[in-house]
Amino acid sequence: MKELPYFKFYTNEWITGDVTFLDYETQGLFINLCAYYWSKDANLTLTNAKRKFIDVKIDSFDLLIESDIIKINEDNIVITFLDEQRGERGKLSSTNSKNGAKGGRPKKPIESETKAVGLFLESELKAKKSNIEEKREEEKENIPTPTKVGDIDFSILLETINKIFERKFAVVSDAVKKKYKTLLKQGYTKTHIHTAMLNCKKDAFHRDNDYKHCTIEYFSRPKTIDLYGTELVTERKGIVGTYTIHDHD
Repeated sequence: MKELPYFKFYTNEWITGDVTFLDYETQGLFINLCAYYWSKDANLTLTNAKRKFIDVKIDSFDLLIESDIIKINEDNIVITFLDEQRGERGKLSSTNSKNGAKGGRPKKPIESETKAVGLFLESELKAKKSNIEEKREEEKENIPTPTKVGDIDFSILLETINKIFERKFAVVSDAVKKKYKTLLKQGYTKTHIHTAMLNCKKDAFHRDNDYKHCTIEYFSRPKTIDLYGTELVTERKGIVGTYTIHDHD
C-alpha cells in the first residue's frame, strides 16, 4: 500500500497460526509473499509470485494454498488479513478526509460530555437510552438470547454460513474447531457468532469484495466478533432467526 509502507504484524496470531505447522522455507515464503503483496496494493498473481520467488521449492506454494493460508481466485492471490487491513485503512482515510473538509479534527468534548458510564459516554447514554430500550423491545423476539457456553454443532455452523453467504464450505478443520472452542471459553456465545455473520452480510466492505473474507475461520476470531458480533444493526431486522446457531446449556 503506497501511502502506508508497512502492515500490522500480530506476533501472537503468527505463533498460534496454522502457518507455523509448515516447514520454515514455506513460512519464509509466506512472509515474503505478504511483503510483495502489500507493495503491489494486493494486486499479485500466482504466476508472477512464482517468477519472483523462483528459487523456492514449488510445493511451498501448494502447501500455503492447501492450508488455506493464501487463496487463489483466477490466478490472483488473496491474503485475507492484509486485505482487511487495507479495508480498515481505507475507512480511516475516508474519515480523516471528512474531518479535514469540516476544518480539521473535531473539537475536544468538555469533561462532562466524556465521562464514561459502562460502554457509553454519559451524554450518549442519556440521549440514546430511550432508543436502546425501544430497539430491545422490537428485536428481542428475533435475536437469539445468549445462554450458557456449550459445544458448537459444526454441521449447523456449516449450514448457517453457507446459507447466509451462499457458499459451499464442506469441512471445518480441526485447527479451526479449536479456535471456536477457545472463543466460547473466552465468554463469546454462538449468538455473537451468528450476529457477526449477519452483520458482515450487509457490510459494504465485505459485500464489495464478494464476501471472500467471510470464511469459517474468519468468524472464529475474537477481533471479528468484537467488530461485528456485539449488536445487530437495525437494517438486519427480518433476517434474524432465518438461520440460527442454537445455544444449549
